[in-house]
Amino acid sequence: MSELDFKPIGNLILVSPIVKDNKTKAGIIKVAADVAEPTMAKVVSLGHLAEAAGVVKVDDTVMYSHGTGIGIVLNEKDYTLLDASENGTILGVIKGGD
Repeated sequence: MSELDFKPIGNLILVSPIVKDNKTKAGIIKVAADVAEPTMAKVVSLGHLAEAAGVVKVDDTVMYSHGTGIGIVLNEKDYTLLDASENGTILGVIKGGD
């Protein structure tokens, strides 16, 4: 978290969404309504309760439900705050992975 002066509290997890290509193999651009699949993101920072739980760690990649979380902008970059205590928010974790 060297470039950020932001630390989530409680069960919150700060993630940086991984932007996927929204084109099909045929070059057709998908509209937002067609993209109802889970979202991937890199974990940037953890609240103290999320950190204590040990389920995710900084630099892990998480998959979370589309449309969940709170979008915020820090240092002109988009981030999402996820609540680790909400069932179904985080669907899976890729440990230390890209």
